[in-house]
Amino acid sequence: MPRASRAPPRRLLDIAHLSTTSASALSMEPPYEPSSDSLLRLPAELLLHIRDHLGPSDLLGHASYYQLHPRTQACYAAYDDNSHFWIALLFENGLAVSSFEANASGVGWRKAALECAEHARACAHPACGMQRLEANRARLQEERSSWEREDWDGQSPLDTAHATEFADRITQNHLFELIGFNCEFPPPDLPEDIRGFLVGACAFLRESPGSDDGWLPTDLVGRHPIASRSFSTFPPVQYFSIAEDILERYEDMVVRNCRGATVHDTLTALSTLLGREMDREDIDGLLNISTWPAHEHGILASDWDSEPRAFPHEWPLAHARRTATRMGNLFQLTRWKGFHLGDVYGEPTAFLDFETKPLTHSAWSHIVKYKFPKTLFATMSALNGFGDL
Repeated sequence: MPRASRAPPRRLLDIAHLSTTSASALSMEPPYEPSSDSLLRLPAELLLHIRDHLGPSDLLGHASYYQLHPRTQACYAAYDDNSHFWIALLFENGLAVSSFEANASGVGWRKAALECAEHARACAHPACGMQRLEANRARLQEERSSWEREDWDGQSPLDTAHATEFADRITQNHLFELIGFNCEFPPPDLPEDIRGFLVGACAFLRESPGSDDGWLPTDLVGRHPIASRSFSTFPPVQYFSIAEDILERYEDMVVRNCRGATVHDTLTALSTLLGREMDREDIDGLLNISTWPAHEHGILASDWDSEPRAFPHEWPLAHARRTATRMGNLFQLTRWKGFHLGDVYGEPTAFLDFETKPLTHSAWSHIVKYKFPKTLFATMSALNGFGDL
């Protein structure tokens, strides 16, 4: 008597029930022939093991695995858009979602991680792409090895109290030395949610710290998500303000991000300043405080009598006072090196750092465009090879 036929045994894939993912998602049949998807026909447990084998900082690896197939994507089902997994993955690469993105644009951490991974594969700019990811990871590792555990846990940004206490040990991201500004600055009276959209339209990435200010639309910081989402400082901090001689006048000039202040957060705060009209008192205070070497000793800017050092002798401060009618003009006529942190009235404060630079053609165009008095620049023109006006 013939034996009754037996139903084929249920595959392990179909009966897997794992707390970390969805059984129904993991049991989806691939849409192509078994001969071409041997990896994707592996048991669910093994697919999860592959995910766990990827390093905690392997942004490209996790992004590629997530996007490989619905079954590998299902391995991340327990991690929603804003879960600690995606936050930690970005953190390990020196990245965070900016406050503007999180509040105004609603950008999730998973979306940001996938976008940064995609951009890293395509971007060859030395200030962004894989080079920036590698530089960020290296800086994080250096800081972790130099900080004692009780000072910084290495897994989260420093809060305001710690950032103030250890301000002299916190350094800016060297990326700021590669950031310049073009001539079109956002109007200063725009609300922050709109201003945040425009900040990427006034900042651009240089090829090197000493390169000319020439730039292309593709070089705008807003087109480089890895550069714009990189931490402003190492270790990252949650909060700092931007120094002014009268802080109360510019209460919106703060950089705040509970997940770590980013380059975009810093540029957004600066964008509130770039378009502002300035009088003599404004520029005197800003130039003094931005080049002021005695802040560590508690000396107020108004008590510092030596000549500010943002300009060389052939660029008299009187020229700057009459030329820099807006803060943005100062960024055109000097080279912004970034900032360094200090302590002002018990809170971490960024002091802007400038250095002299030859007048570039873009700066010269800026001067001509706004019709500054030619006599102010006769000396600078000759010194920088432009000849007589």
